[in-house]
Amino acid sequence: GRKDSVWTVVVKNGVNVRSRPSIAGEKTGRNLQQYENVVMIDQVLGHEHWIKHSRGWSCARTADKVLMQPQSGSYTAPVREDNQETTTFNSSTNNNSSNSASSSNNPYPDMKNPYAAGGHNIANNPYPNSAAITMPQAAASSSSSSDSSGYETRLVADICKPTGIKMMPRREEMKSFMSRCVNLDKTQLCHLLDQQLRSTALKSQGKALHVIAAMFLKFRGPVAQYFTQHPNNITALASAVTPSVRSKATQVMAAIGLLTQPQQQQQQQQQQQQ
Repeated sequence: GRKDSVWTVVVKNGVNVRSRPSIAGEKTGRNLQQYENVVMIDQVLGHEHWIKHSRGWSCARTADKVLMQPQSGSYTAPVREDNQETTTFNSSTNNNSSNSASSSNNPYPDMKNPYAAGGHNIANNPYPNSAAITMPQAAASSSSSSDSSGYETRLVADICKPTGIKMMPRREEMKSFMSRCVNLDKTQLCHLLDQQLRSTALKSQGKALHVIAAMFLKFRGPVAQYFTQHPNNITALASAVTPSVRSKATQVMAAIGLLTQPQQQQQQQQQQQQ
């Protein structure tokens, strides 16, 4: 087969395998690990680039990150016509002025090619030395913080999916989330959960509130500090129409210290009257 029909995972955390080419697609539970190869049998290109392989669908590229690379070592995925003008190579913003960096074989010139530096050719020798192995992480993101930020975004999106019967995450989901977020940026997680409080899906709002409550019980300070400084969304839900959301929001606000005892009693009385 063609070289670009074989794709390699280049991000340290690996990539998910989903049932359809969307982040909303159900995970199959069988992730692709870093440096794992798959044969592309179909693809979908839009805001994201999705690769279909024998296990399902995996995202090869997001708007700002390269997750998988064709073994030819260049971005050979087709570009939609309405994106052509954004892919014109600009030599003034790139020190590499050779023809190999032209837009014809690099439709995503704003992204660094993990295998371009040093002239390594992954088709001939995927991992010629240890330095080459570390390049994908460095190229996929300019800093470890933005790497983890993308991971945190997916983590919060998954835990707050508006699926299931209840307005709270399942016990095993919550346990997994809490164990994963121990070493992550708590302020960033709070910011992402705060965004979920503005979701149009009631289940996402409810799940976000339960996660915030669990995070406060475990981590206290960073969670209380964030929502004391950014109380608007959670305060709005304390007056929500849905009783379970309203009750949980009030409970979380009281725990964090956003409500004094008299205010909490007054609000509970108002809710009972409504």
